Amino acid sequence: MTLTTAQIVLIIPTVLVMLLVALLYRQKRIGALSFFLWFPLWIAITVVILFPNTTVVLAGLLGIGRGADLVLYLSILLLLYLVFRVIIRLERMDKDITTIVRSLALKDEGRTENLHHKKSK
Repeated sequence: MTLTTAQIVLIIPTVLVMLLVALLYRQKRIGALSFFLWFPLWIAITVVILFPNTTVVLAGLLGIGRGADLVLYLSILLLLYLVFRVIIRLERMDKDITTIVRSLALKDEGRTENLHHKKSK
């Protein structure tokens, strides 16, 4: 099998990302769910780069006209899923920040009341 220049250029970053995902998992900076989502995805991307006709075969099995259409549909689905996850995480962080700010405000209010109470004595 002879690799084209485009395949070589595309394989290098995919292998680097796979190594990064594995390293982050070993360092426990990402969980098992993230690892088992991302690592196979990058393996699949590598397979598609090395064997571009696999998308045509898969598309045919799924009743989709072209391999490029399959890649486009899957990419859109993945991006929508990632946007959904980011929105959920941002909403959770917003609630957490609100809770922390309220707690700090109540503690600060209690200190202020104690100071006013001591001054009036």
